[in-house]
Amino acid sequence: MLLVWPFINHKAGGYNNLGLFLSLLAIYEYATRPDQTLSPPSFSTLRRKNSLLGALPLGSLLFCLHNLLSESSTLIAWSWTGYENRLPRGPLPHIHGSLTIVAMALGLSFAQLSRERQRFASMVSHPIWFLFGSASAYVLYSYRDWTGYFGGLCVSIFLTSVIPLVFNSVAKSAVGTNSNGDHEVAIAKTYTTALGVYCVLNLMSIFTVAYAFVPGGVYFRERTDA
Repeated sequence: MLLVWPFINHKAGGYNNLGLFLSLLAIYEYATRPDQTLSPPSFSTLRRKNSLLGALPLGSLLFCLHNLLSESSTLIAWSWTGYENRLPRGPLPHIHGSLTIVAMALGLSFAQLSRERQRFASMVSHPIWFLFGSASAYVLYSYRDWTGYFGGLCVSIFLTSVIPLVFNSVAKSAVGTNSNGDHEVAIAKTYTTALGVYCVLNLMSIFTVAYAFVPGGVYFRERTDA
């Protein structure tokens, strides 16, 4: 994760030139990407009664991506228990953090395939896939060391794979709840509500360091059993 940090140069192990090259390559790929207006048929069957039901999953997704996947070693810290006989009991951030990035890339591959192939679209939107994500979160929360980190890797795959599904369903719910045809206002309202949900979850996560004197703060720690 130290590719393009300004204060890390080549002498300190940074790869600024490589990071800038990959960034330019990504911008070029995005600029030359063909326009794809196709969407999986399963998305068109989604119906929402109000913008809140569309904003809740989007705000939660943004919070999970920020809180768990914005740094490759966060999931390792969740399951870390230290050393035993001078040997680590679980994964090490500087060695195994790359596995988190690989899991995220795998999930994004599923997301891209879900936009292009009906079979993958049905898989990502299937309730069994949601159960997979829920079970992975349970393993991440309940187990330690490698077992807990393996659950975190599955959470990474799940979160990144449902990004198109969530954004697409939010857009459709915003349009579907608008009766006067002003779709831009409806979408803006839904996204504003989603960012409000994201901010509330961020505020709740701060209770992690203030659990001792904030009412109910103990329930918002990374691990309530820690």
